[in-house]
Amino acid sequence: MIDVEVSVLFAGAIVLGIISSVFAFYAKKYAISEHKEFLNFYAQAILIMAIGFMVHTAGDFFSALYNNEDLEHILESLAHVILFASFFLFAVSANKILKVSKQYWFK
Repeated sequence: MIDVEVSVLFAGAIVLGIISSVFAFYAKKYAISEHKEFLNFYAQAILIMAIGFMVHTAGDFFSALYNNEDLEHILESLAHVILFASFFLFAVSANKILKVSKQYWFK
């Protein structure tokens, strides 16, 4: 049986993930040269995080659809690995922007 609340959350995760990914990659177009490498990692992290949220919500959606709790655990475990990868990319992008802004630090 399809759960309406989970269906709305799944659709929302897909729509918001697509919108945030498009805006993240669109921001690279208007970046100054020092920020391009940072925004590249940041846009990839946003995309991977959106995919992670979609997979995580898909675990709830498909477990209710097929009445299979093992499927939910497998998809959500996979989503947690994907989300970890996106958080790692966020950390790398923060490191990149810190290195670029080092010349503006207080001395």
